[in-house]
Amino acid sequence: MKSLFFLLFSALVLSGCSKPSADRIFSPAHPSLEVYIVSNAGSGQGTVQPDFQHHVVPLWNLTVNEGDAAYSATIEYKGTQNEKDYYWVTLTAPPKAVGVPAPAEIAYDGLQIELWSDSRERIGIRPYSPNTKAAGSTVGAHLTEKQVFALATPALPLSGGESYRARLTGGIWEVYTEPNGKKAESWTVVKIRDADGKILGTETRL
Repeated sequence: MKSLFFLLFSALVLSGCSKPSADRIFSPAHPSLEVYIVSNAGSGQGTVQPDFQHHVVPLWNLTVNEGDAAYSATIEYKGTQNEKDYYWVTLTAPPKAVGVPAPAEIAYDGLQIELWSDSRERIGIRPYSPNTKAAGSTVGAHLTEKQVFALATPALPLSGGESYRARLTGGIWEVYTEPNGKKAESWTVVKIRDADGKILGTETRL
């Protein structure tokens, strides 16, 4: 299975490098995408959606902590050619992880790409489907926003002028802070399972 993922990744790298970068434009053909890190054990997932409007340098990072193990993915947009968006991808995983590919360029055509997988985690890029509930909506949820804010506080204490925000997606709460009138360069997200209030981990997003 790992060799299959390696061959897929290698093919994507070769297809990306075969296009001359001088002919690329800097307007993504598929801007609605997300980077994901998903636990195979069902303990949660992390995602980040690139924001092309507010980033001077189009580079995004996602880090997910599973116990004492950290997994991360960084992508940098390198231009578009022939309806394919090119990204420089860097993946990191715990030292014992096997088959983690070296940093390389890939071509994204709007379809899901699984970049790497082992027995614990999967990392990839896929189309973004905004299926989160409207802000403040807790219809069908076991926990209220007030409850998840209280659960997140030990791992994510408020600083001066900050306030909590939360969204519920696929049974997982994401709790984060919002600065007062300032744009954060990075932020921490606490993941909480709605069914039982278990804290699944934290992520750092850029």
